[in-house]
Amino acid sequence: MREEKMIHSTQHDKNRHWHLLLLLMPSVVFVVVLALFLRNRYVPANAPYVAVATPVPTYLMKVGETPVTVRLAVTEDEHRQGLSGVTQLMENEGMLFVFKTKTSTAFWMKDMKISLDILWIRDGKVIQINETVLPPTEGTPDSKLPLYLPHSRIDHVLEVNAGFSKAHNLKVGDIVTFPTY
Repeated sequence: MREEKMIHSTQHDKNRHWHLLLLLMPSVVFVVVLALFLRNRYVPANAPYVAVATPVPTYLMKVGETPVTVRLAVTEDEHRQGLSGVTQLMENEGMLFVFKTKTSTAFWMKDMKISLDILWIRDGKVIQINETVLPPTEGTPDSKLPLYLPHSRIDHVLEVNAGFSKAHNLKVGDIVTFPTY
């Protein structure tokens, strides 16, 4: 009888190991998946920090037949900020300032790092171009910064790299096709 109990007990122990293995399997799978996930996210302490900027929406417009990819400045805060601090624009890139009503607002180059062409636009046509507007020299007080004004009221202003107007033969009277925004 003792031998019979031993055999039965040994079979029971084998079944218990099988049950334990079944119970542990999901945990093992979870740990492996977690380890793979964390391995891809691990950044060594001595790795250089790379800031990833939030992408700024861009829109495609045309001046004459020339396509321009633009960022929009619609609010007063965006108008004030403009391209201040920007260190470069791509070849056919710029900023389109949108005004709710026709205005005769002044622009200046406060905190600008690059030279620009300023295209003044009214009713879908270029009415004036200020070419190669230079950034101020370092330390120039705000009160000494020149103001750039349109000759008449405008509803949009396009700022692009200096020389853009000449390079693309843009002129007063060119038709502007605005992006949908």
